[in-house]
Parts: sequence; structure tokens; C-alpha cells
Amino acid sequence: MNRAQRREAARAARRSGRNSPQRNCDRNITHNRVAQALLRVRIMGDVQRLRLEASLHAFTGNNAAHLADRMGRLLYTVAHAAALHGLHEMPEASVLRGTANALADIANTPAELERQRGAILAGLSAIDRLLPELHELSLARGALELDQILSARDFTTGDVARALKSKTT
Repeated sequence: MNRAQRREAARAARRSGRNSPQRNCDRNITHNRVAQALLRVRIMGDVQRLRLEASLHAFTGNNAAHLADRMGRLLYTVAHAAALHGLHEMPEASVLRGTANALADIANTPAELERQRGAILAGLSAIDRLLPELHELSLARGALELDQILSARDFTTGDVARALKSKTT
């Protein structure tokens, strides 16, 4: 194949989209260590930002709806990842279930915030103990699962209970 033929083949490939940068990026992300590292940093940054917002509202906030939203998102993401790693039978999983119930009370009756603050703080402590055991991609999978749930219907405590069932079997 001469130079003109190679150029024409490259143009045809670009026109057909076979070698588009987006497609190559999607296909090679598992082989590209830099892309993997950047993805992991982004995921952990998102989780830490969510954890910071949830803890600020848990300790000092009075906005029950915002606390329920942030803490609920963090709770489901960690619960889903914990089940993927087989940590669904640890004592922390029971704490996460109790925190989900406390969040449901807060979402239904915002005046319950002060009474349920201890359960929320216990849930944050359990999340802090679980996070070092969880892989970044498992957390990302939990976040994607939560997005699918939220796009289809409302989020409930039953979703956390289902997430904490073993996903390894």
C-alpha cells in the first residue's frame, strides 16, 4: 500500500467513525494506566466531597432535606460497594441499615433531625471504617446504580437493604 492509499484509508476510517477518539478512549481505558488512575482519583474525589457535605450537615446542619439527600447518596454508594466486596455481613452493614431508617424518618418528618442525628453520625463512622476496604471502581458502580434508581423512581430504605445483600454469589 502506497502513501496515497494509506491516506485515503485513514480518511475513510475517520468518516466512518471507526477510529474516533471517543471510541478509542472507551476501548482503551482498561489498558491505559494513566486513564485508570485519573478515573480513580475522580471517583474518590466525588466520594470524599459527598462525605464532607454529609458530615458537615450531620454535625451542624439544620437542612434536613439536604442532609437526607447527601447522606442517602453516600450511604447507598458505600452499601453497594460493600456488598460487592462481601462485607455485607459485617457489623457496619447493620449500622448502615439503621442509618437508612433514620434518614427515612428525617425525610418524612424534618423535625426528627435532632433526634436522629446520633444515628446519622454512627452511619458516618461506619462509612469511614468501610471506605478503606472498598475499591474505587466498586464505589463508581454503586453510584451508577443509584443514578439508575433515581432516574426511575424514588429512593427508599429498601434499596439500601437490597444493596447490602450479597452481590458476590
